[in-house]
This record gives sequence, structure tokens and C-alpha cells, in this order.
Amino acid sequence: MLSCFRSTTNRCTTLTFSCPEARQEAVQQKQNVMKSMRLRAQCLSLCVAGLLCAGFSQSLPGQTPLLPMDPGVPPVSVSIEATDPTATEPPVPLPTDRYAIDRGQFTISRAGGTTNGPLEIFYALGGTARNGVDYSSLSGRATIPAGSRSVVIDVLPIDDEQIEPSETVIAHLLLPPAPAPQPGSGSVGGSPTMPMPRPPYLLCSNVTATVTILDNGLGSSNLPPHLRIVAPVAGERFAAPADIEIRVETVDRDGYVPHVEFFAGRQRIGESTITFIRAPDPGTPILHTFTWKGVPEGEFLLTAVARDDAGGSATSAAVPVRVVTIPANAPVVTVEAVDAEAAEPTPLPPGMGMAIRPNTATFRITRTNSDLKTPLIIEHHFEGTARRGLDYVSPGPLIKIPHGAASVDVVVEAIDDDLEEGDETVVLVIDTAPCVGKSPVHCYAVGGTGSATAVIKDNDPNPSLPPRITLSAIDPIASEGTNRPAGRTGTFLVHRSGVTNEAVTVGLKVSGTATPGKDYDALPSSVTIPAGARNVRLVVTPVDDSEWEPVETVRLELLPAPVPTPRPIGWPAYLLGRSTRAVVLILDNDQPDPATGLCPDGLAHVALPVDSSTPCHVEVSDDLDLWVPWAAVTPVDGVAHFCDPDSSDPGAAAAPRFYRVVEGVSEVLP
Repeated sequence: MLSCFRSTTNRCTTLTFSCPEARQEAVQQKQNVMKSMRLRAQCLSLCVAGLLCAGFSQSLPGQTPLLPMDPGVPPVSVSIEATDPTATEPPVPLPTDRYAIDRGQFTISRAGGTTNGPLEIFYALGGTARNGVDYSSLSGRATIPAGSRSVVIDVLPIDDEQIEPSETVIAHLLLPPAPAPQPGSGSVGGSPTMPMPRPPYLLCSNVTATVTILDNGLGSSNLPPHLRIVAPVAGERFAAPADIEIRVETVDRDGYVPHVEFFAGRQRIGESTITFIRAPDPGTPILHTFTWKGVPEGEFLLTAVARDDAGGSATSAAVPVRVVTIPANAPVVTVEAVDAEAAEPTPLPPGMGMAIRPNTATFRITRTNSDLKTPLIIEHHFEGTARRGLDYVSPGPLIKIPHGAASVDVVVEAIDDDLEEGDETVVLVIDTAPCVGKSPVHCYAVGGTGSATAVIKDNDPNPSLPPRITLSAIDPIASEGTNRPAGRTGTFLVHRSGVTNEAVTVGLKVSGTATPGKDYDALPSSVTIPAGARNVRLVVTPVDDSEWEPVETVRLELLPAPVPTPRPIGWPAYLLGRSTRAVVLILDNDQPDPATGLCPDGLAHVALPVDSSTPCHVEVSDDLDLWVPWAAVTPVDGVAHFCDPDSSDPGAAAAPRFYRVVEGVSEVLP
């Protein structure tokens, strides 16, 4: 027997189909079901196999009689089977490979009736595998084409890089949503009849099938390597025919990377293999290089694929480069370091006279084979161990040799940063000119090595200087409840540079739209960094409540050392560094991570996608040229979140600020 209950407006319509030999059982089951329905406030949708046992309906006393289904059209029955009952997760694909994926297959077949038109089939999915996570998303509908008796549903596994047991995909056929029956024109026993709609297909046997997904064994027991192309940089240009040196930095947390392949688009252009007599320690950075020779004019997308010692692999982010043709009569530009040494200035105590004149380095860019009547614009960038904006200041990326001049000087001035760093290098590199679609003022050939080097001398470290304290939100997202990762908290990091011989206590100021003790466990008014330690963490633990709330902020600010009277020897106990404020966001239950935008209190929040979960840092810029490391962050679910504590300051809206995320932790950050 089959009973189907369908809601129509505010009542339940009941269609009952019975085999003659089971009518008594049908009556009993019907009464039980109707009793159950009276106990519930909503109509049920219940279907049990057995439609084909009869071609008519049997009404019960008190019901509107249902007319028999049209016996002239033979019924269509549908079944399902797993024609390929196993599938296997694929390996990590390479840019040039198209793996033959070991997929599973369900086949839905129809019997009886005709094949003149298409037939849409409905099905539900279950099992331990997750739709759209462990295998490519399936819609729950399939259509058997006109003229065909079957349709195939492919189960395409997704590699999730986890070691896990075999998982199941269970497909169960469903009846289509039934149309509401329409009143008829006759009557049975004085009651109006209702013609019974015929479903487009019936379910008889084989309504469930199972496909098993096998793990590929390339999961988290072997962590994938990490890699990035460090040279060339994105957008770099070369003169044709070019010899492009590609440098790839690799790190494997549980092994090492002996082999890297290099690609231009989908073309494999080379490889690098390093043989080690003794295997490097896990996590050791390894640099692989390859020179792509004789590259013609064109635009290319460079990628690299690293394979670790256990067979795991990963693909780098793509780096676009361009090779241009330089005219034979173009001016030739060279660079030299005419003053190859600079030094950090040593600040004088107050009242000891004027500051010492800075010791700068000077590069000279010269043009030959050039018409001096026109200016020439030179593109360049800086490399070396010194960091522009932190260790020195210099002009922007465009240098103009003015009208009538054959050369121009570029001055580099060192910055005193109170860090014991040793000597650092500054390398000025002349970039290849675009020459395409540009006037002669922006077209030249690079002569010589195209680069020059200067050295910045570190000033003597002063151990008597107090430590410098900075603050960052290394995990700026916290959330209520347990629907997210259990106990998801936010984290502030208080860091000191300089001497660590003694403990130092730093004052704190807490503010924001979140209420301490109500929205999160209250933070202290001060924190102590123990002797010998550089960092201390402050955890923001949300308090789960029943109220719906928008995104809330917890602002933390470092306070300067108090001024005692009289001032003791050794005061102040600490100095404040560049970053003294940070923000953690608190999300309500089931609230998704916020996208880039403004928080309710006007703070700018940026959500930057990243390729991995390894620690990284956010850099900020006011001109998209000079980037300064600002805060260390740990990505969550492939996104690095950062809330700029300075964005709501007066006047901040008038000055644009740009953000980017860089993999790895900058050595200038905690």
C-alpha cells in the first residue's frame, strides 16, 4: 500500500492506493496515519513503495471518492543502481595534467511507458560524504533524455588533503511533487468525485544505491609544501630575446622540497632538482632556480610546482611577466653607485646641539645615445636586505633625466630604527622600458648589469635604551557560540624589542562597541612581559548570549609609561613603538565572517584572501608604491582579516590607505 499526504492551501488531501488483497491492512494503516496527522499542526509528506500494485484508488468512508487513473497509458517505473560503485579522490592536479578521475556512477533507468519525451527524476542524497565538499555538488534532479531509457549521474570526488576513512554517497529516488487533484463532474454514493492525478513515474524496487569514495592517501599525514616565486616580480618586463631567471623559495613543514618544475602558462619550461647527502631539517627554506633562455616578445604567466620528499605537491601563485622589443636606436641607460655607503644617524640627547647631518648613499643614472633635447623617464625598483621605508627613504619608481641633462642622481638616506641589524644592502635596479605605445621619453635599453649596490652601516646599538613595545591583533576574529570552531577566540599580541633582562609592565586602555563582562571576558588594565620573554598574548573570549547583535569591536591601546615624581634612574621603563593600537571583532552566533567594509563604529575592516593557513602579515600604503609591514595575522578559512585601528581617526578619510597581505611574518613585526 502507498499513502501520500499533500498540503493544499489550509487542509490535507489524502490519496490512497491499495492492492485488493491488502485493503483491510490499508484501512488500519490509514486510520493510524490520520490519527497521527490530527496530533500535528502540519501536513506530512509520506510515501511508501507499492504504487504499481493497482491502477485505481480506494477511498475510505467519509472521504471524497477518487476516480480511477487512466488505464490506457502504461505506467513508467523508475529504478537506480550504482553502475560504478567506487570512486577515489584525485591527486593534486598540475597545470599541464588532466588526470583520469576515478569517478563513481549512478544510473537511473525507466521501464514501461514510452520514451517520446524527457523524464525528470527527483532524488535525495545521504551517506557520510558531504555533497559539494567531498564530491562535486549534485542538484537532486536528473533528466532522462527523450529517446533514452536511462541517465548517468557522475560522482566526482574532491581532494580535501585529509586522511579519512572511506565515505559513502547514498542516492534515494523520490516521487515528484504531486499536482493538486481537480474536482470531477460526477459523484459516488452522493459524494462529488475527484480525478486522481497520475504521477509521471512510479517507484517499485531498487530505489536506493550507494557509491563509496576511497581516500587517496595524500592527506594531512604528509603536509603539502609551500612555495612562492620570489623573482621575477609580478609585472616585471624584459627585453627580447630575454634570459629570465626564475627563483622559487620552498618550505615543507614536515620534510623538504628536492624538486620544482617551472611553467609558462601550460607549457613546462624547465625543472630544478637538488640532491641532498643529508636531508635538511623540516621547515628549512630551499631556493630553486631556473633560467628560461631566449624568451621572445610576449606576455607570459609563470608558475612553479613543488614536490616534497614524500610525494606531496603544491602550485605557486602565478606571476605575470612581459617581454618587449627595444628599438635598436633607443637610448642606453646605465647606473652606478658614486657614493656606495650610507649610515644610520645617531640621534643626540636633547640639549646637546643639532642632529648630525645624515650620511647618504648616491646612485647615478646616465643615458647615452640619446637626444638630450628631450627628457627621459626611467623606471626602477630597489632590492637588497634593507627595506625601503623602514631602513631608508628614496624617490618613487619613476626617475626623470631632465631636458638637457645626461644623468640624474638618486639619493638614499638611512633611517635610524634602534635595531641591531648589522650592515644592510640597497640595490637599485633599472627596469626594462615599456616602449610599446609610448613616446620616446619612455623608451630606452638597459646597459651594463642594470643595477648598482650601496651599503647602509648600522649605528652602534645602545643597550641602555628602554625596550620598545608594540601591539597587534594576530587573530582579529572572535565569535559567540559553538557553531564555529569550538571556542573561537581573538588574540592580541604585546611585543617588545630591545633588551629582555627585566620584566616590564605595560598599561592598557580598552574600548570599542563590545561591553567587557557582557560581550566578552574583561581584559586587564595592564600586562607584564616576563624577564627573558618578548611576547605576551591577551585572549578575547566572547560571552554567548541570547541577543542578536551586529559585529562588535574590542579596541586595545598601549599606554605610555607613567611619569613618576621624582623620575627614578632607568625611567621610562619602556617606549611605545609604531603600532600601539589593535582591534578584535566579535561576531554573533551563526554570523558569517565579515567582508571588507566599515564596522559600525567606523573602523575599516579588510578581508584578504590567501592561499594557505600559514602566518602572514598585512602591509599598508598611501600611494601603492611604498608598502610598510603593519600587523601579523593568522588566516582563517583562507582569509586574512585585519581591522585598522587608525582608520577612524579625524582626517583619516581624507587620505586613502591601501592594504595587501604578504605570506610569511616580516622580521620587523613580532
